[in-house]
Amino acid sequence: LSHATVALVGMGGAGKTVLAAAVVHDPDVQAAFPDGIAWVDAGQQATPVQLQERLAAQLTGKIVSFPSVEAGRNHLAEVIGGRAFLLVVDDVWDPRDLNAINVVGAPHGGLLFTTRAASIARAVGATTCEVDELTLEQALELLGRWTGTAFGELPPEADPLTLRVGNLALGVAIAGGMVNGRGGRRQDWQDVLHLLETASVDAIREEYGPDNYRHASVLA
Repeated sequence: LSHATVALVGMGGAGKTVLAAAVVHDPDVQAAFPDGIAWVDAGQQATPVQLQERLAAQLTGKIVSFPSVEAGRNHLAEVIGGRAFLLVVDDVWDPRDLNAINVVGAPHGGLLFTTRAASIARAVGATTCEVDELTLEQALELLGRWTGTAFGELPPEADPLTLRVGNLALGVAIAGGMVNGRGGRRQDWQDVLHLLETASVDAIREEYGPDNYRHASVLA
């Protein structure tokens, strides 16, 4: 709301993208940026120019091609200008990606991005919000939501199950979905916990391949 640069920093699966999406849909945030909100997925593969082209296409509805990063920045600056505009960039791995597309600025514009690297947040002078693993109580509450089980009625398998996935929000959600998908019976809880405790991570990695599943923190 202060039209600043803000970074959501945390490991894969902690819930950074979910929080960024919640910000985008917050009525107060939308009111603070009446000229629009744009969302760009960065990742490891896209080049700075490709990110510029994606953002330009999103803003203008036209497919564009830029010969250089400088040309792309100039075009985006013309489109966005000094408008009250919020730019959200998800999964940033390189500060050069931010520099290529961040043409919003004070006092009207704002930038929100997610990253696993606190060094990137420091490099661009962002206000940092740490997105850490859940507390055990939070993890159990989330697990209860996914399994349709009241907090006080969670079985004994609930604690070791959440700890097995490191209390990561995505891991807890996946585990809860596995229990619920099997029917949510007591035996289903035991079966899912057994699977998580005995699964061969190497075999799973070999099946999916390192390029097909990049969230290694949730792979198990």
